Amino acid sequence: AVLGEKAYAVDAADSLLVFDLPGLAAQPPRPLGAKCVYGPLAAGQLVILATADNLLHVIDPEGKVRADRLPHGIPTGPPAVDGEDWIFTSAGGVIWRVNPASGEQRGKVETGLALAAGPLLAGGRLVAVGQDGSLYVVEKP
Repeated sequence: AVLGEKAYAVDAADSLLVFDLPGLAAQPPRPLGAKCVYGPLAAGQLVILATADNLLHVIDPEGKVRADRLPHGIPTGPPAVDGEDWIFTSAGGVIWRVNPASGEQRGKVETGLALAAGPLLAGGRLVAVGQDGSLYVVEKP
């Protein structure tokens, strides 16, 4: 993932790697403490990744890392950005809204559906993709 003048990656030892752009000067690796299972990816002005210990690591433009507990499991894809919030989906069918600045959950919808991808915003509602390829239109949390 690229954010500003930095590129982020995770190595085979599950350490966060940060490279200064454009020269690719490497900063010291930062161990994540668990296997990376999602990301890294850019989400607005932040970089996010998730680890197998159910933590969402949020990296700001200055490189500061905050870890928030994922209350509904590993996200199925990138979050939808809705105003100041992120909306995530989980394989277990939970769609939840999070304030990226604080990690606070601001709402959730339990669909009971097996979901497979991140949500898409469509006319004030969300489109979620089922594991069987079905599309579901659901209310935003």
